[in-house]
Amino acid sequence: MTWLGIIGRVGSGKSTVASLVHEAFGLPVVELDHIGWAVLELPDVIAAIAQQISPDVRQPNGQIDRSRLGRIVFQDPVALARLNSISHPAIRAQLPTPTTPSLLVGALIDEIGLRNRCQTIVTVDRADADILASNPKAARILPHQASRDMFQARGDWVLHNTTPDQLRTDALALFKQLLSTVH
Repeated sequence: MTWLGIIGRVGSGKSTVASLVHEAFGLPVVELDHIGWAVLELPDVIAAIAQQISPDVRQPNGQIDRSRLGRIVFQDPVALARLNSISHPAIRAQLPTPTTPSLLVGALIDEIGLRNRCQTIVTVDRADADILASNPKAARILPHQASRDMFQARGDWVLHNTTPDQLRTDALALFKQLLSTVH
């Protein structure tokens, strides 16, 4: 079976769309963020991050302090590139093969190298002002993500998140159409 990818910038509504589609059609959902957090617990990944980025990101129990790691990598493009070179292969290795049509949700599907595993990519688009109004922490992440235009160009389909009702209507109509073509 296949993945239906959902991409978009932080706070765009990717998880909202995934939840709507899951509730309406029963599709399993895999969030790349969750796999990314899980790989940060792998001993080889922890060791590589401590060695290549900073030993200060380890907590007393040896695990990665994600907040501290985030502060480092979102201020240092070299550290971010190192983190990606460590975590992206581990994420690819951890991604299961779907046995039924499933949703793969994540801003970094392209960057991680997962586009070729998706039958189609849906971009969830939302204006910066709306993102920042609902999630002020997004101001720290948005500058490190691809531009709004780039996300729109990457999608085979674009859902514009302007109101909850409109997003629901458009998402359910689009995924009903997409599910009729899944192979």
